[in-house]
Amino acid sequence: MTSTTATPAPTAPLPQSALAAMARLNLVLAAPLAPELVRAVTRFEVASARFDELASKDARDLAPAEFDALGDAQQVIADSFGILAAAGQLHLIDAAQTATRYRQAASHCRRLSAEPAADYDELLCVQDEMAMCRCQLAAAGRLELIEVAS
Repeated sequence: MTSTTATPAPTAPLPQSALAAMARLNLVLAAPLAPELVRAVTRFEVASARFDELASKDARDLAPAEFDALGDAQQVIADSFGILAAAGQLHLIDAAQTATRYRQAASHCRRLSAEPAADYDELLCVQDEMAMCRCQLAAAGRLELIEVAS
């Protein structure tokens, strides 16, 4: 008598970004945060990205609405930071702060690259900062904060 057992079809491994997202979801499900903390982290991340986007522009080129948005983003960042600090949960925004450092370094790198007599050593230092930030975000599974697909 022969036995026919069905062998499960192999599946492709999940992409690294999906594994990181699952790990973050497991952390949230294992130790749920208060909704106001989740909201504060989300608002901090979004406001930081908006602030960095606007701050990278020359202030003379900002439209009045963009100038107002810059101030609003600063206020949201400060409010969110205060909520997280009061709860002793500042570690929740470590990745967002690293993303801010990355975006600032990228902006500096673009400015240096546009200068004909740019300091090559400074450019290399800025690129090193970007690489370090990217590695930290990759290790945290948060490359989406700098819009880098893995």
